[in-house]
Amino acid sequence: MSDVASAPAMRRLQLDPVTILGLVVLAVLIATAVLAPWISPYGPTDINPATRLQPPSGEHWLGTDRIGRDVLTRALHGGRISLTVGFLVGVAVLCVGVLLGLLAGSVRWLDGLIMRVIDGIMAMPAVLVGVAMVVMWGGGLWALLIAIGIPSLPDTVRLTRSLALSIRTEPYVEAARMGGTRLPMLLWRHFIPNALAPLIVIGTYVGANAIVAESLLSFLGVGMPPEMPSWGNMIAEGRLAFQIAPWGVFVPALFLTATVLAVNLVGDGLRDSTDPLRLKSD
Repeated sequence: MSDVASAPAMRRLQLDPVTILGLVVLAVLIATAVLAPWISPYGPTDINPATRLQPPSGEHWLGTDRIGRDVLTRALHGGRISLTVGFLVGVAVLCVGVLLGLLAGSVRWLDGLIMRVIDGIMAMPAVLVGVAMVVMWGGGLWALLIAIGIPSLPDTVRLTRSLALSIRTEPYVEAARMGGTRLPMLLWRHFIPNALAPLIVIGTYVGANAIVAESLLSFLGVGMPPEMPSWGNMIAEGRLAFQIAPWGVFVPALFLTATVLAVNLVGDGLRDSTDPLRLKSD
């Protein structure tokens, strides 16, 4: 049954030009981030005051910043930071969120406790929570991951809990429980086939939001250290000379926009290809 249902989804995913475009753009961005040291002859922290604020040219394809660093080089290396943050936050949120959601959906006395904590997280502005956590823990990559990941948990926990609650009432689950199988094992065994697709979709959105959050926190000065080539740091530095060298803002903003848009296009394609109503119509 699942194989039959998944076949139209795979066909739609392969034939959807928008999803393919998102995958291609994302693949190019990942490749350029990985190959950044070989693409550009400059280092992301190389300073040359003699070439400061130069416009795009044959020597510096996308110009230089206020202290003579190559903008293209820093943008490519910034992709490493942003894509790493997005991937790690997405994976961590899925792992922790699924665990908490399964506990809330299978252990009655934990349900109220976990969901009250989740409600508390949702009630607080995500940006303020992130800023407070980074300031409290002193910055750095791991503090940034935690500060971005915690406000991203509620959607995954709530989805996992709702799926767990619906699965535990199925007749075959009730029959297995009467046969002596423990509920957590039942939920884990039957949860993955039913929840994998929507969780992957949520993971893409969490990753995209994490990339934006990292850039925002870095722009505010509480994210990555100022010398790191984060897109948020580049935009914050570029705005100081925007009227003279607008490429210092436009280039990292373009990379950021393209990355988030590509991830969202892939997420939308996965969502549409796993939509039960569309699968039924096929």
